[in-house]
Amino acid sequence: MATNLNTILSWFKTGLKPTQAQFWASWQSFWHKDELIPQSNIADLISTLNAKAEKSQLEGHNHDPEAHSESIGEKLDKGGYAGTAKDIDERIAAIENPDRVLKFGTINIAGLAITIEANAFAWVLNKAAYLTPDAFTETIPAATAGMYRNDILIGNQFGQYSIIEGIEAANGEAAAEPAVPSGTIKLGFISVFGTAIAGSGSTPSIEKTTMVDADRIVIDDSADSFSKKSVKWVSIKANLKAWFDTLYKSWILGINIQSGITYTLGLNDYNKRIVFTNSNPVAFTIPTNASLAIPIGSKFEFTQKGNGVVTLGGAGINFTTNLQLVMVKGETRTITKIGTDEWTVEGFNIPKRTFSVVFSWTGTYVGSITDYAPNREGGHFNNPVFDTSVNYGNLLYMPFKCKIKAVVHGGNALGTPVSLKINKRLGSSGFETIASKTVGPYSNGSTPYVFSYGTDIDSTKIIDAGGSIMITFNNNNVSTGVWRTPSLLIYFEEEF
Repeated sequence: MATNLNTILSWFKTGLKPTQAQFWASWQSFWHKDELIPQSNIADLISTLNAKAEKSQLEGHNHDPEAHSESIGEKLDKGGYAGTAKDIDERIAAIENPDRVLKFGTINIAGLAITIEANAFAWVLNKAAYLTPDAFTETIPAATAGMYRNDILIGNQFGQYSIIEGIEAANGEAAAEPAVPSGTIKLGFISVFGTAIAGSGSTPSIEKTTMVDADRIVIDDSADSFSKKSVKWVSIKANLKAWFDTLYKSWILGINIQSGITYTLGLNDYNKRIVFTNSNPVAFTIPTNASLAIPIGSKFEFTQKGNGVVTLGGAGINFTTNLQLVMVKGETRTITKIGTDEWTVEGFNIPKRTFSVVFSWTGTYVGSITDYAPNREGGHFNNPVFDTSVNYGNLLYMPFKCKIKAVVHGGNALGTPVSLKINKRLGSSGFETIASKTVGPYSNGSTPYVFSYGTDIDSTKIIDAGGSIMITFNNNNVSTGVWRTPSLLIYFEEEF
Protein backbone atom coordinates (compact mmCIF):
# COMPACT_ATOMS: atom_id res chain seq x y z
CA MET A 1 0.00 0.00 0.00
CA ALA A 2 1.40 3.32 -0.97
CA THR A 3 2.31 5.85 1.70
CA ASN A 4 1.08 9.31 0.96
CA LEU A 5 3.32 12.29 1.05
CA ASN A 6 2.12 13.63 4.43
CA THR A 7 3.03 10.41 6.16
CA ILE A 8 6.55 10.59 4.79
CA LEU A 9 6.89 14.19 5.93
CA SER A 10 5.85 13.36 9.51
CA TRP A 11 8.66 10.88 9.85
CA PHE A 12 11.27 13.60 9.72
CA LYS A 13 10.04 16.02 12.40
CA THR A 14 13.24 15.43 14.47
CA GLY A 15 15.22 18.50 13.66
CA LEU A 16 18.04 16.41 12.27
CA LYS A 17 19.63 17.21 8.98
CA PRO A 18 18.25 17.79 6.55
CA THR A 19 15.97 20.21 8.14
CA GLN A 20 12.36 19.70 7.93
CA ALA A 21 11.97 22.58 5.56
CA GLN A 22 14.66 21.30 3.33
CA PHE A 23 13.36 17.80 3.25
CA TRP A 24 9.85 18.89 2.69
CA ALA A 25 10.90 21.17 -0.05
CA SER A 26 12.75 18.40 -1.81
CA TRP A 27 9.89 16.01 -1.73
CA GLN A 28 7.32 18.58 -2.54
CA SER A 29 9.06 19.24 -5.78
CA PHE A 30 7.65 15.96 -7.20
CA TRP A 31 4.12 15.00 -8.22
CA HIS A 32 2.74 12.10 -6.28
CA LYS A 33 0.91 9.43 -8.19
CA ASP A 34 -2.22 10.10 -6.25
CA GLU A 35 -2.23 13.76 -7.21
CA LEU A 36 -3.96 15.14 -10.32
CA ILE A 37 -1.64 17.09 -12.58
CA PRO A 38 -3.20 20.24 -14.02
CA GLN A 39 -3.24 20.45 -17.87
CA SER A 40 -1.43 23.73 -17.73
CA ASN A 41 1.54 22.02 -16.09
CA ILE A 42 2.02 19.63 -19.04
CA ALA A 43 3.91 21.19 -21.94
CA ASP A 44 1.94 21.63 -25.24
CA LEU A 45 -0.93 19.47 -23.94
CA ILE A 46 -3.63 22.04 -24.54
CA SER A 47 -2.42 22.97 -28.06
CA THR A 48 -2.12 19.29 -28.96
CA LEU A 49 -5.65 18.57 -27.80
CA ASN A 50 -6.99 21.59 -29.64
CA ALA A 51 -5.45 20.30 -32.90
CA LYS A 52 -7.35 17.01 -32.68
CA ALA A 53 -10.75 16.52 -34.38
CA GLU A 54 -13.82 16.42 -32.25
CA LYS A 55 -15.30 13.00 -31.68
CA SER A 56 -18.40 13.93 -33.65
CA GLN A 57 -16.29 15.05 -36.59
CA LEU A 58 -14.29 11.82 -36.56
CA GLU A 59 -17.38 9.66 -36.37
CA GLY A 60 -18.99 11.61 -39.20
CA HIS A 61 -15.86 11.24 -41.37
CA ASN A 62 -15.76 7.47 -40.73
CA HIS A 63 -19.29 7.14 -42.05
CA ASP A 64 -18.93 9.61 -44.97
CA PRO A 65 -19.13 7.66 -48.33
CA GLU A 66 -17.34 10.47 -50.15
CA ALA A 67 -14.38 10.60 -47.76
CA HIS A 68 -11.07 10.12 -49.68
CA SER A 69 -13.05 9.51 -52.88
CA GLU A 70 -10.28 10.93 -55.07
CA SER A 71 -7.64 8.50 -53.83
CA ILE A 72 -9.96 5.55 -53.45
CA GLY A 73 -11.24 6.08 -57.01
CA GLU A 74 -7.79 5.23 -58.35
CA LYS A 75 -7.81 1.78 -56.78
CA LEU A 76 -8.24 -1.12 -59.23
CA ASP A 77 -11.64 -2.25 -58.02
CA LYS A 78 -12.90 1.34 -58.21
CA GLY A 79 -11.61 1.81 -61.78
CA GLY A 80 -13.75 -0.92 -63.33
CA TYR A 81 -11.21 -3.74 -62.80
CA ALA A 82 -12.40 -6.66 -60.66
CA GLY A 83 -9.17 -8.66 -60.76
CA THR A 84 -6.74 -9.38 -57.99
CA ALA A 85 -3.17 -8.33 -57.44
CA LYS A 86 -2.17 -11.73 -58.81
CA ASP A 87 -4.06 -10.92 -62.01
CA ILE A 88 -2.08 -7.72 -62.35
CA ASP A 89 1.17 -9.59 -61.85
CA GLU A 90 0.21 -12.10 -64.54
CA ARG A 91 -0.67 -9.33 -66.94
CA ILE A 92 2.66 -7.64 -66.40
CA ALA A 93 4.44 -10.97 -66.90
CA ALA A 94 2.53 -11.47 -70.17
CA ILE A 95 3.88 -8.15 -71.45
CA GLU A 96 7.43 -8.88 -70.39
CA ASN A 97 7.33 -12.45 -71.75
CA PRO A 98 4.58 -12.55 -74.39
CA ASP A 99 3.42 -15.51 -76.42
CA ARG A 100 5.60 -15.60 -79.52
CA VAL A 101 7.40 -17.81 -82.02
CA LEU A 102 11.10 -18.01 -81.18
CA LYS A 103 12.22 -19.98 -84.23
CA PHE A 104 10.51 -20.61 -87.57
CA GLY A 105 11.20 -23.99 -89.14
CA THR A 106 10.40 -25.66 -92.46
CA ILE A 107 7.13 -27.39 -93.34
CA ASN A 108 8.07 -30.29 -95.64
CA ILE A 109 5.52 -31.32 -98.26
CA ALA A 110 5.13 -34.67 -100.07
CA GLY A 111 1.75 -34.91 -101.76
CA LEU A 112 -0.69 -34.22 -98.92
CA ALA A 113 1.74 -35.47 -96.29
CA ILE A 114 3.14 -32.88 -93.89
CA THR A 115 6.45 -33.53 -92.14
CA ILE A 116 8.24 -31.33 -89.61
CA GLU A 117 11.63 -32.27 -88.24
CA ALA A 118 12.35 -32.36 -84.51
CA ASN A 119 13.28 -29.00 -82.99
CA ALA A 120 12.27 -27.21 -86.21
CA PHE A 121 10.10 -24.64 -84.43
CA ALA A 122 10.29 -23.08 -80.96
CA TRP A 123 7.68 -20.97 -79.19
CA VAL A 124 6.56 -19.39 -75.91
CA LEU A 125 3.07 -19.88 -74.45
CA ASN A 126 1.96 -18.58 -71.05
CA LYS A 127 5.56 -17.72 -70.20
CA ALA A 128 6.71 -21.28 -70.83
CA ALA A 129 9.19 -21.91 -73.66
CA TYR A 130 8.91 -24.97 -75.90
CA LEU A 131 12.29 -25.29 -77.53
CA THR A 132 12.61 -28.96 -78.53
CA PRO A 133 9.33 -30.29 -79.94
CA ASP A 134 9.33 -33.79 -81.38
CA ALA A 135 9.14 -34.56 -85.10
CA PHE A 136 5.66 -34.40 -86.59
CA THR A 137 3.96 -36.14 -89.54
CA GLU A 138 0.36 -35.86 -90.69
CA THR A 139 -1.54 -36.34 -93.95
CA ILE A 140 -4.14 -33.65 -94.44
CA PRO A 141 -7.38 -34.19 -96.38
CA ALA A 142 -7.73 -32.89 -99.93
CA ALA A 143 -9.99 -29.97 -100.71
CA THR A 144 -12.98 -30.31 -102.99
CA ALA A 145 -12.00 -30.32 -106.65
CA GLY A 146 -11.52 -26.76 -107.87
CA MET A 147 -11.70 -25.34 -104.35
CA TYR A 148 -9.11 -23.63 -102.12
CA ARG A 149 -8.48 -24.09 -98.41
CA ASN A 150 -6.02 -22.43 -96.03
CA ASP A 151 -5.01 -24.58 -93.03
CA ILE A 152 -2.81 -23.46 -90.16
CA LEU A 153 -0.05 -25.20 -88.21
CA ILE A 154 -0.18 -24.49 -84.46
CA GLY A 155 1.93 -25.26 -81.41
CA ASN A 156 0.28 -26.01 -78.04
CA GLN A 157 1.16 -25.92 -74.33
CA PHE A 158 2.44 -29.50 -74.45
CA GLY A 159 5.12 -28.71 -77.01
CA GLN A 160 3.20 -30.50 -79.77
CA TYR A 161 2.05 -29.62 -83.30
CA SER A 162 -1.48 -29.69 -84.73
CA ILE A 163 -3.02 -28.74 -88.08
CA ILE A 164 -6.36 -26.89 -88.08
CA GLU A 165 -8.38 -27.00 -91.30
CA GLY A 166 -9.68 -23.79 -92.88
CA ILE A 167 -12.89 -23.10 -94.77
CA GLU A 168 -13.03 -23.92 -98.48
CA ALA A 169 -13.70 -21.19 -101.06
CA ALA A 170 -13.61 -20.70 -104.82
CA ASN A 171 -10.44 -18.59 -104.65
CA GLY A 172 -7.43 -18.35 -102.39
CA GLU A 173 -8.21 -14.93 -100.92
CA ALA A 174 -11.72 -15.93 -99.95
CA ALA A 175 -10.51 -19.13 -98.25
CA ALA A 176 -10.25 -17.78 -94.71
CA GLU A 177 -7.85 -19.28 -92.19
CA PRO A 178 -9.40 -20.87 -89.09
CA ALA A 179 -9.19 -19.08 -85.75
CA VAL A 180 -6.20 -19.94 -83.58
CA PRO A 181 -7.51 -21.98 -80.59
CA SER A 182 -6.97 -20.61 -77.09
CA GLY A 183 -3.77 -21.82 -75.48
CA THR A 184 -2.04 -22.32 -78.85
CA ILE A 185 0.09 -20.22 -81.21
CA LYS A 186 0.14 -20.10 -85.00
CA LEU A 187 3.41 -21.37 -86.51
CA GLY A 188 2.66 -21.52 -90.25
CA PHE A 189 0.15 -22.16 -93.01
CA ILE A 190 -0.65 -24.77 -95.66
CA SER A 191 -2.60 -23.70 -98.76
CA VAL A 192 -4.53 -26.49 -100.45
CA PHE A 193 -6.06 -26.51 -103.94
CA GLY A 194 -8.04 -29.62 -104.70
CA THR A 195 -5.81 -32.63 -104.18
CA ALA A 196 -2.56 -30.65 -104.13
CA ILE A 197 -0.80 -28.35 -101.71
CA ALA A 198 -0.40 -25.00 -103.47
CA GLY A 199 1.94 -23.48 -100.91
CA SER A 200 3.13 -23.48 -97.33
CA GLY A 201 5.36 -21.54 -95.04
CA SER A 202 5.92 -19.97 -91.66
CA THR A 203 4.34 -16.64 -92.61
CA PRO A 204 0.64 -15.73 -92.83
CA SER A 205 -1.00 -17.14 -95.93
CA ILE A 206 -3.45 -14.25 -96.15
CA GLU A 207 -1.42 -11.42 -97.59
CA LYS A 208 -2.43 -7.80 -97.36
CA THR A 209 -1.33 -6.10 -100.53
CA THR A 210 -2.30 -2.50 -99.76
CA MET A 211 -1.05 -0.80 -96.63
CA VAL A 212 -3.03 2.07 -95.09
CA ASP A 213 -1.73 4.69 -92.71
CA ALA A 214 -3.48 3.17 -89.68
CA ASP A 215 -1.90 -0.29 -90.14
CA ARG A 216 0.61 -1.25 -87.46
CA ILE A 217 3.76 -3.38 -87.49
CA VAL A 218 5.16 -4.84 -84.26
CA ILE A 219 8.83 -4.16 -83.57
CA ASP A 220 11.40 -4.83 -80.82
CA ASP A 221 12.42 -1.40 -79.52
CA SER A 222 16.22 -1.44 -79.14
CA ALA A 223 16.07 1.85 -77.24
CA ASP A 224 13.79 0.30 -74.60
CA SER A 225 15.44 -3.05 -73.83
CA PHE A 226 13.84 -4.54 -76.98
CA SER A 227 10.36 -4.25 -75.54
CA LYS A 228 7.47 -4.80 -77.95
CA LYS A 229 6.23 -1.64 -79.65
CA SER A 230 4.03 -0.97 -82.65
CA VAL A 231 4.70 1.47 -85.47
CA LYS A 232 2.02 2.89 -87.76
CA TRP A 233 2.51 2.66 -91.48
CA VAL A 234 2.25 6.45 -91.78
CA SER A 235 5.28 6.76 -89.47
CA ILE A 236 7.20 4.14 -91.44
CA LYS A 237 6.57 6.08 -94.66
CA ALA A 238 7.78 9.31 -93.11
CA ASN A 239 10.97 7.69 -91.79
CA LEU A 240 11.68 5.93 -95.08
CA LYS A 241 11.16 9.14 -97.04
CA ALA A 242 13.59 11.04 -94.82
CA TRP A 243 16.15 8.23 -95.20
CA PHE A 244 15.80 7.92 -98.97
CA ASP A 245 15.85 11.69 -99.41
CA THR A 246 19.16 11.81 -97.57
CA LEU A 247 20.52 8.75 -99.36
CA TYR A 248 19.73 9.68 -102.92
CA LYS A 249 18.84 13.39 -103.10
CA SER A 250 17.87 12.74 -106.70
CA TRP A 251 16.59 16.28 -107.12
CA ILE A 252 19.85 17.87 -105.88
CA LEU A 253 22.94 17.69 -108.07
CA GLY A 254 26.37 17.93 -106.55
CA ILE A 255 28.76 20.33 -108.29
CA ASN A 256 32.20 19.13 -109.38
CA ILE A 257 34.31 22.15 -110.36
CA GLN A 258 37.16 21.28 -112.74
CA SER A 259 39.66 24.05 -113.42
CA GLY A 260 42.28 21.97 -115.29
CA ILE A 261 42.68 21.26 -119.00
CA THR A 262 42.19 17.47 -118.76
CA TYR A 263 39.61 15.40 -116.91
CA THR A 264 38.54 11.74 -117.00
CA LEU A 265 35.00 10.72 -116.02
CA GLY A 266 34.74 8.71 -112.77
CA LEU A 267 32.08 6.95 -110.71
CA ASN A 268 32.17 9.80 -108.18
CA ASP A 269 30.64 12.05 -110.86
CA TYR A 270 27.30 10.24 -110.55
CA ASN A 271 24.47 12.62 -109.64
CA LYS A 272 26.78 15.61 -110.12
CA ARG A 273 27.19 18.42 -112.61
CA ILE A 274 30.80 18.71 -113.84
CA VAL A 275 31.59 22.38 -114.41
CA PHE A 276 34.70 23.23 -116.47
CA THR A 277 36.14 26.69 -115.84
CA ASN A 278 39.42 26.87 -117.78
CA SER A 279 39.88 29.47 -120.51
CA ASN A 280 42.11 27.10 -122.50
CA PRO A 281 41.02 24.03 -124.48
CA VAL A 282 39.87 21.17 -122.20
CA ALA A 283 40.03 17.45 -123.02
CA PHE A 284 37.20 15.49 -121.34
CA THR A 285 37.86 11.73 -121.61
CA ILE A 286 35.37 8.89 -121.23
CA PRO A 287 37.10 5.68 -120.06
CA THR A 288 36.44 2.32 -121.70
CA ASN A 289 34.43 -0.27 -119.83
CA ALA A 290 37.57 -2.37 -119.45
CA SER A 291 39.31 0.40 -117.50
CA LEU A 292 36.25 1.52 -115.48
CA ALA A 293 33.04 -0.51 -115.44
CA ILE A 294 30.47 2.28 -115.27
CA PRO A 295 27.00 0.64 -115.18
CA ILE A 296 24.96 0.82 -118.38
CA GLY A 297 22.24 3.42 -117.95
CA SER A 298 24.45 5.79 -115.97
CA LYS A 299 23.93 9.44 -116.82
CA PHE A 300 26.29 12.39 -116.31
CA GLU A 301 26.09 16.13 -116.99
CA PHE A 302 28.77 18.69 -117.70
CA THR A 303 28.86 22.40 -118.45
CA GLN A 304 31.53 24.70 -119.87
CA LYS A 305 31.73 27.87 -117.78
CA GLY A 306 35.16 28.94 -118.98
CA ASN A 307 36.17 30.43 -122.31
CA GLY A 308 38.03 27.34 -123.53
CA VAL A 309 36.57 24.73 -125.86
CA VAL A 310 35.70 21.41 -124.15
CA THR A 311 36.26 18.40 -126.40
CA LEU A 312 34.57 15.13 -125.49
CA GLY A 313 36.45 11.99 -126.48
CA GLY A 314 37.82 8.62 -125.52
CA ALA A 315 39.80 5.94 -127.34
CA GLY A 316 37.54 2.98 -128.09
CA ILE A 317 34.35 4.92 -127.24
CA ASN A 318 31.47 5.15 -129.73
CA PHE A 319 29.40 8.32 -129.37
CA THR A 320 25.87 8.07 -130.77
CA THR A 321 24.76 11.65 -131.41
CA ASN A 322 24.11 14.23 -134.10
CA LEU A 323 25.80 16.88 -131.95
CA GLN A 324 29.41 17.87 -132.27
CA LEU A 325 31.72 16.60 -129.52
CA VAL A 326 33.01 20.06 -128.72
CA MET A 327 31.25 22.76 -126.78
CA VAL A 328 31.92 26.34 -125.83
CA LYS A 329 31.13 28.61 -122.92
CA GLY A 330 27.51 28.42 -121.85
CA GLU A 331 26.80 24.98 -123.31
CA THR A 332 25.74 21.90 -121.33
CA ARG A 333 25.79 18.25 -122.37
CA THR A 334 24.27 15.09 -120.91
CA ILE A 335 25.96 11.77 -121.68
CA THR A 336 24.33 8.36 -121.08
CA LYS A 337 25.99 4.95 -121.29
CA ILE A 338 23.80 2.72 -123.47
CA GLY A 339 26.25 -0.08 -124.23
CA THR A 340 29.59 -1.53 -123.16
CA ASP A 341 31.52 1.31 -124.79
CA GLU A 342 28.67 3.27 -126.34
CA TRP A 343 27.37 6.63 -125.11
CA THR A 344 24.73 9.07 -126.25
CA VAL A 345 25.34 12.82 -126.15
CA GLU A 346 22.40 15.14 -125.60
CA GLY A 347 22.17 18.88 -125.36
CA PHE A 348 21.79 21.98 -127.46
CA ASN A 349 24.39 23.43 -129.74
CA ILE A 350 24.82 27.17 -129.72
CA PRO A 351 23.90 28.22 -133.29
CA LYS A 352 26.95 28.74 -135.47
CA ARG A 353 27.28 31.64 -137.84
CA THR A 354 27.71 30.79 -141.50
CA PHE A 355 28.38 32.62 -144.73
CA SER A 356 29.03 31.72 -148.32
CA VAL A 357 30.84 33.27 -151.29
CA VAL A 358 29.87 32.74 -154.93
CA PHE A 359 32.33 33.29 -157.81
CA SER A 360 31.69 33.20 -161.55
CA TRP A 361 34.31 34.15 -164.12
CA THR A 362 35.70 33.79 -167.61
CA GLY A 363 39.39 34.11 -168.36
CA THR A 364 42.12 33.16 -170.84
CA TYR A 365 45.32 31.46 -169.75
CA VAL A 366 48.28 29.55 -171.17
CA GLY A 367 49.54 26.18 -170.00
CA SER A 368 51.76 26.45 -166.94
CA ILE A 369 52.96 24.28 -164.13
CA THR A 370 52.21 27.24 -161.88
CA ASP A 371 48.70 27.61 -160.49
CA TYR A 372 46.59 30.39 -161.90
CA ALA A 373 44.75 32.68 -159.52
CA PRO A 374 41.82 34.94 -160.38
CA ASN A 375 42.91 38.55 -160.07
CA ARG A 376 39.93 40.54 -158.89
CA GLU A 377 41.96 43.74 -159.09
CA GLY A 378 42.24 43.21 -162.84
CA GLY A 379 38.53 42.64 -163.29
CA HIS A 380 35.80 42.65 -160.66
CA PHE A 381 34.74 40.40 -157.80
CA ASN A 382 32.63 37.94 -159.79
CA ASN A 383 34.52 38.12 -163.10
CA PRO A 384 38.26 38.36 -162.45
CA VAL A 385 41.14 37.89 -164.83
CA PHE A 386 43.89 35.30 -164.29
CA ASP A 387 47.59 35.32 -163.73
CA THR A 388 50.20 33.04 -162.22
CA SER A 389 51.57 35.49 -159.71
CA VAL A 390 50.75 35.34 -156.03
CA ASN A 391 48.20 38.08 -156.26
CA TYR A 392 47.07 39.25 -152.87
CA GLY A 393 44.16 40.98 -154.52
CA ASN A 394 42.66 37.49 -154.75
CA LEU A 395 42.67 36.93 -150.98
CA LEU A 396 39.32 36.44 -149.23
CA TYR A 397 39.44 37.38 -145.56
CA MET A 398 37.45 35.61 -142.83
CA PRO A 399 35.13 37.59 -140.48
CA PHE A 400 35.41 34.96 -137.71
CA LYS A 401 37.09 31.65 -136.96
CA CYS A 402 35.67 29.09 -139.38
CA LYS A 403 36.02 26.01 -141.57
CA ILE A 404 35.15 25.36 -145.17
CA LYS A 405 32.19 22.98 -144.98
CA ALA A 406 31.12 22.74 -148.63
CA VAL A 407 32.34 23.62 -152.14
CA VAL A 408 30.31 23.26 -155.35
CA HIS A 409 31.64 24.06 -158.85
CA GLY A 410 29.05 24.58 -161.58
CA GLY A 411 31.01 23.64 -164.76
CA ASN A 412 34.20 23.86 -166.86
CA ALA A 413 34.59 25.13 -170.45
CA LEU A 414 37.96 23.43 -171.01
CA GLY A 415 38.51 20.39 -173.11
CA THR A 416 40.60 18.72 -170.43
CA PRO A 417 40.19 18.34 -166.64
CA VAL A 418 41.36 21.13 -164.35
CA SER A 419 42.54 20.86 -160.75
CA LEU A 420 40.63 23.43 -158.66
CA LYS A 421 42.15 24.37 -155.30
CA ILE A 422 41.31 26.48 -152.26
CA ASN A 423 44.39 27.51 -150.31
CA LYS A 424 44.84 28.88 -146.82
CA ARG A 425 47.39 31.62 -146.34
CA LEU A 426 50.14 30.82 -143.84
CA GLY A 427 51.49 33.81 -141.97
CA SER A 428 52.91 36.65 -144.06
CA SER A 429 53.74 34.35 -146.97
CA GLY A 430 53.07 30.86 -148.17
CA PHE A 431 49.90 28.81 -148.58
CA GLU A 432 48.57 25.31 -147.88
CA THR A 433 45.83 23.59 -149.84
CA ILE A 434 42.74 22.87 -147.70
CA ALA A 435 40.37 21.81 -150.53
CA SER A 436 41.10 20.31 -153.94
CA LYS A 437 39.13 18.48 -156.65
CA THR A 438 39.59 17.67 -160.31
CA VAL A 439 36.87 19.37 -162.32
CA GLY A 440 35.93 17.51 -165.52
CA PRO A 441 36.26 18.71 -169.14
CA TYR A 442 33.81 20.67 -171.24
CA SER A 443 31.87 17.61 -172.31
CA ASN A 444 30.66 17.33 -168.69
CA GLY A 445 30.44 21.05 -168.17
CA SER A 446 26.76 20.89 -167.22
CA THR A 447 27.50 18.56 -164.29
CA PRO A 448 28.03 20.22 -160.87
CA TYR A 449 31.08 19.05 -158.98
CA VAL A 450 30.46 18.70 -155.22
CA PHE A 451 33.53 18.58 -152.99
CA SER A 452 33.36 15.77 -150.42
CA TYR A 453 33.83 17.02 -146.84
CA GLY A 454 36.65 15.07 -145.16
CA THR A 455 38.04 13.89 -148.52
CA ASP A 456 38.17 16.77 -151.02
CA ILE A 457 37.89 19.23 -148.11
CA ASP A 458 40.34 18.82 -145.21
CA SER A 459 38.02 18.83 -142.15
CA THR A 460 40.91 19.53 -139.78
CA LYS A 461 41.87 22.88 -141.23
CA ILE A 462 40.62 25.97 -139.39
CA ILE A 463 40.89 29.54 -140.62
CA ASP A 464 41.21 32.12 -137.86
CA ALA A 465 39.32 35.39 -137.81
CA GLY A 466 41.23 37.74 -140.10
CA GLY A 467 42.84 34.84 -141.93
CA SER A 468 42.46 34.47 -145.67
CA ILE A 469 42.13 32.01 -148.55
CA MET A 470 43.03 32.12 -152.25
CA ILE A 471 41.35 30.18 -155.08
CA THR A 472 43.63 28.68 -157.75
CA PHE A 473 43.49 26.19 -160.64
CA ASN A 474 46.03 24.35 -162.73
CA ASN A 475 46.06 22.80 -166.22
CA ASN A 476 49.48 22.30 -167.86
CA ASN A 477 48.14 19.96 -170.53
CA VAL A 478 47.15 22.70 -172.99
CA SER A 479 49.07 25.63 -174.31
CA THR A 480 46.21 28.06 -173.99
CA GLY A 481 42.58 28.02 -173.09
CA VAL A 482 39.53 29.74 -171.65
CA TRP A 483 38.37 29.01 -168.13
CA ARG A 484 34.71 29.43 -167.54
CA THR A 485 33.12 29.08 -164.13
CA PRO A 486 29.38 29.65 -164.16
CA SER A 487 29.29 29.26 -160.40
CA LEU A 488 31.72 28.41 -157.62
CA LEU A 489 30.07 28.29 -154.16
CA ILE A 490 32.21 28.15 -151.02
CA TYR A 491 30.28 27.66 -147.74
CA PHE A 492 31.89 28.56 -144.41
CA GLU A 493 30.77 27.62 -140.86
CA GLU A 494 31.88 29.19 -137.59
CA GLU A 495 34.29 27.11 -135.54
CA PHE A 496 34.47 27.47 -131.73
